Amino acid sequence: MLPTFVCIGAQKTGTTWLHRKLAHHPQVFLPAEKELNFFYRELPQSWYEAQFAGARPGQARGDISPNYMALPGVAERMGALLPEARVLCILREPVSRARSQYEMALQLGNIPAGTPFIEAFRRNLQYIQERGRYAELIGRFSRYYPLGEKL
Repeated sequence: MLPTFVCIGAQKTGTTWLHRKLAHHPQVFLPAEKELNFFYRELPQSWYEAQFAGARPGQARGDISPNYMALPGVAERMGALLPEARVLCILREPVSRARSQYEMALQLGNIPAGTPFIEAFRRNLQYIQERGRYAELIGRFSRYYPLGEKL
């Protein structure tokens, strides 16, 4: 079994909230691990399929991994393995998204303490600037998945 939908991101836009809400819906199956990150890891397809083994017949099966949107090569690998899947993408005003990512990266120690936001943004630390280039990032996926409805 493979997912019938994938939420590709973006990071810091509410994907954790979406996972929590969908995890309680009886017609949706989500793996216990929110971010499988399969499409940029070196894991066998059988591992990915096993993540959805608990789904009941007729349930939508989802993978919510917000890093997918920003990483190169993911769209191509997803398109090859899941050509019929629905792709969800949550967006947020780019500056607020970048600021939230900056705060998280500071807390995790991924950006050195004391680094001002504007410096982190200018230097694209943790890809903070790049992850807000929505048109470019979504464009990678539009080659494999049609752009659909806005919710």
